[in-house]
Amino acid sequence: MKVALGILRRADEATSVRKAHILPTGTSTSARTSAIEEAVVKLQIYAAFFTYLLFSGHAHAETCTPLPNGDARWQQLEGRYARIERATVANNAKQLFAVCAPDFEAHQFDGEVWSFKRSASYSTAGFDQVKQNISISNTILDLQTCGQETSKVTVLQQWTRRQMSLGKLRLYQTTTVQTETWVLM
Repeated sequence: MKVALGILRRADEATSVRKAHILPTGTSTSARTSAIEEAVVKLQIYAAFFTYLLFSGHAHAETCTPLPNGDARWQQLEGRYARIERATVANNAKQLFAVCAPDFEAHQFDGEVWSFKRSASYSTAGFDQVKQNISISNTILDLQTCGQETSKVTVLQQWTRRQMSLGKLRLYQTTTVQTETWVLM
């Protein structure tokens, strides 16, 4: 699994080209006016063209189409979520992250991006606190294809467990709906 969300790449330095249209001396005012109008029209055409280029590539990258429930990719992702559930019940972070590629990223609500290593470290510390798993489920609510290998999944995740917190064994119930991007390899 590789999770990646909307990365746009830009050149390191912005470049621009400026061209000036210099009229020959002795040119009439009407010729200057038409030359200015011509330059403005050219600028508008260039601006429209570059705007199209800029946003058309981004729009194609974001285009996703729903997959019917019977599509093989539903079963493939359900199998991966089942592996995640088994690893969680076994409190085994190594098994949990076996479904992830080394360049896995987790994007937090505050915009921070966690690496594979940081995510694995966080999950391992969490597993150390869990003393009993009561139930866990990952239910795919929506699946969309965003190209040959990329899928966008909306998943309902539920986890009930007993874990240590502030020196006491406490009952925790976590329920969330997440949108995840999977790159199937």
